[in-house]
This record gives sequence, structure tokens and C-alpha cells, in this order.
Amino acid sequence: MRRFNVLLVVMGLASGIHTAAVVPGMAQAVGLESAEAFRQSVLSLEAMPAEERQNRLDLLGSAIVENPVALSDDLEASVGGRMVLRAYVQAMVEDRRLSDLAEQLFAVMHAKQTAGRFAEVLNRNERQDGSVWYPYAEQAGFFAGGIAAVLDGKSATRRESGASLPGKDTRQEATHLVARRFDLEPPVEEETAAEWMLEAFTGSRSEVSTPAAQWFEKGFLKAYR
Repeated sequence: MRRFNVLLVVMGLASGIHTAAVVPGMAQAVGLESAEAFRQSVLSLEAMPAEERQNRLDLLGSAIVENPVALSDDLEASVGGRMVLRAYVQAMVEDRRLSDLAEQLFAVMHAKQTAGRFAEVLNRNERQDGSVWYPYAEQAGFFAGGIAAVLDGKSATRRESGASLPGKDTRQEATHLVARRFDLEPPVEEETAAEWMLEAFTGSRSEVSTPAAQWFEKGFLKAYR
């Protein structure tokens, strides 16, 4: 898969500048290079004081919303990108920033477009080396799979550290927020986040083509496993 040349634009991640000071010009500031810089910022979250952690999550979230395709693609391609994504999602869930996660997923699924259906984005294909592939579907699936993995309690790093995993109520709240943001039917009782997301984003009602759905599932399972 062709990799997007990414320069993530996030202010103050290394210096801990307060969010209020950087929001207006967040996209023009100190750059973070690809998934490695994102990884370093995510891994430092656990030891941060609460206020600094909130500022850092604001900035990381802005990086996703401003560069959803590039960041998701770069994380999927990088060594350890799956665990970095899941660590970020875990931090967002722990801090009850579920609405922000739904908004970030929306940005990734729509490739930052503010209008149109996500199926129109995921169905875009490109040719490389004589074959057809669906880059937007794959990277969107990867990001969605990382969220589903945490909501379904598959965050191994958190289990090893003894931290609590999301409960049923948290999973339900998060998936209902996603459903509301995408104007979808929410999951039924006892349905896992993964089961619901795969059906909602690739099922017959989604209007996602069969090959695009296959690429979405490929990315999804890579992050979810």
C-alpha cells in the first residue's frame, strides 16, 4: 500500500503548551513527524498530571481531525502502530472523552470531508502495480478497529498494568454516540463493538462496495486482533 507522506501539525506536544494558547493556530505549528512522534506523545500520557494530560489529548485529537487519512495510514504502516492507537483510545475512554472519539472516527471515515456519505469515501479505489486497492477503506477500518478493540476489552497493555477496562455501560455509551454521529441504528443488547461496527460500516445498508468492505475489514482486524 502506498503510504501518505505525513507531517502532523500539532502545537506544543513536546512543550506542554496549554490548549487555550494553541487552538486558534493549531494547524500551523510545530510539526510531529508521522506515527513515531504520535507514539512518543501517546506513551507519555500515563505519567502526566491531569491538566497536562487533558491538554495533550486535545492536541492529539486535533492531529487526527486535521490529518485523519495520513495519520491512520501511517499508524497502520508503522511497527507497533496498533498498540499506539489502542493506547490513545484507552486514554480517551478513561477520561470519558467518548464524544470526541466519535467525532474523530467521523473525520477518519469521511477523510476530513464535511459533506457526503462515508461510503463515497471508502469506495474510492486506486491502482498500484496493476492491481486495484482501497486505501481509504483500509485506513478507516484500522482506526475503527482500534476503537472497537478497547471498547471490547482487548487492550492487553492495560490488563498487564492492572488498569480497568471499559465496562458494558461505557461500551454502550460510546457506540451509541458513534451511531448518533453517523445517523446509524445503535447496537442491540450484547452485541460487541466490533460486530456492530463491521455491520454498520460495511453491511448492505452502508452502500460500501464488496471490495471496499473487504479492505475495511482487513484494516479493522489488523487493529482489533
